[in-house]
Amino acid sequence: MRIGIVEAVTERTPERRDGRPTDTDDRYPGLPPEIQAALKAAAADGRDSWIDIRLGLVGQEVESPGVLDERVGGTVFVRHADPCDPPDPPRILIRPGDRVILTTPVGFAGLNSTSEVGRVDDLIASARVVLDRREDGVAYGRTLRDGEPDDGRRIHVRPGEQLVFETGALQMSLDDIDRREPATETGYVNLAPVIWAWLQLSPPTAESVRYVLAAARRLDAANRLLLSVQQASERLSTDADAGDVPGPTLRRHFADMLSSVEMLVVALGRVTDMVCSARSAIGSAVPVPRSVNAKKDAIRTLRNACEHIEDRALGHVNGKPDPQALTIFDYEPLLAEDAMVYGKHRLGVTDEIPGLLADMRQFIKDVVSGRGGAAADRA
Repeated sequence: MRIGIVEAVTERTPERRDGRPTDTDDRYPGLPPEIQAALKAAAADGRDSWIDIRLGLVGQEVESPGVLDERVGGTVFVRHADPCDPPDPPRILIRPGDRVILTTPVGFAGLNSTSEVGRVDDLIASARVVLDRREDGVAYGRTLRDGEPDDGRRIHVRPGEQLVFETGALQMSLDDIDRREPATETGYVNLAPVIWAWLQLSPPTAESVRYVLAAARRLDAANRLLLSVQQASERLSTDADAGDVPGPTLRRHFADMLSSVEMLVVALGRVTDMVCSARSAIGSAVPVPRSVNAKKDAIRTLRNACEHIEDRALGHVNGKPDPQALTIFDYEPLLAEDAMVYGKHRLGVTDEIPGLLADMRQFIKDVVSGRGGAAADRA
């Protein structure tokens, strides 16, 4: 624990002179020496003290006010302020003879892949924990229950106290892990890291693990490519509106957008195939999203055209002449309508693909959490 700014204000209370400690009493462990000296001097003179403490944790820059946790006889337990506490809590009263004890806040329980204390690269997932009850030198913790509001309150462990999580007290769901993953610039949250963490807790067969992780990576790649498309499109639109941008610059931005669109369609096509084949491949009972069923033919056809662009460039499909082959090189719909078109098939880049990504993301989560099968959705 790290102590920040500490202020002590004292006031004489002659009636408590008999309880004053000696200079050798260790009544203020953890407080800076100058504050200990001030408190001891005040206690020796029979004065009450009011302290205003800023507390921090090693490795963290942010400090929080010290708050009175509880007074037990002559022991004053001081804890870190929680988000639910007022921003300017009252100063803490210290009487002559009191002992000031600082507690340690615990807000999360981590699941690690090794037993090495201090490592962080082995963290798999973490969960918010709160105090369940306290009795006989033991603080019993638990994770938040389904639907329980989180006001930021933590467990404040006292020196010598044991923190215990009873059987069943620590629970974690796929949604819990998912909520802790940061969103990308598109608003989409990468799924592969979430799925990997969950599968460490509730692993299905090896084949299923490989399948769903590969599908999640393709989905995340499609989102990154969608972001590239949007960025290149914005640059192209800005330059075109300016009216004074050289042709080579315009062509460069258009080529960036087009190549990203083509790779986006390929990645989207691959994950679409895996979603639609999940039942036969790994026995998934989760229904394929309606949006995916509605667009799967268009996605597959466009993916084949983009993935085999060398064949289409010659006017061929599967090595044979095809009147629709060259339609993949018609870029007017992409520029005017923000859509990829091939023959009779159309796929909106910004009006359809984000929704498809979201629906397939939920599908993969449902598969691994067992919402359509037999696996548990909470571990």
